[in-house]
Amino acid sequence: MNTDSELTQRRKGREGARGDKTPSKPPVGLKPWWLHDEQRLNEICGAIDRYLDAGMSIPNLWLREMVAIITQDERRRDTERRLHESTRRK
Repeated sequence: MNTDSELTQRRKGREGARGDKTPSKPPVGLKPWWLHDEQRLNEICGAIDRYLDAGMSIPNLWLREMVAIITQDERRRDTERRLHESTRRK
């Protein structure tokens, strides 16, 4: 469990160069969803290739996940396209 002095020391380490309360560098955030999905799709394709090379059958779960990622991406693109078109009309 952290003591008050440990928390104070950690906060001081995050303070800016001038000693203000603004962090000198923002904390790490999240990987963008599109990048996560793209990387996951590449991982699934690579695993499928390896299974095919080994003469093994592809697990249905992988194929369902692949279809879900592609379908979700298509829906997002369609939504972005419609939003873009609606803003151009105004």
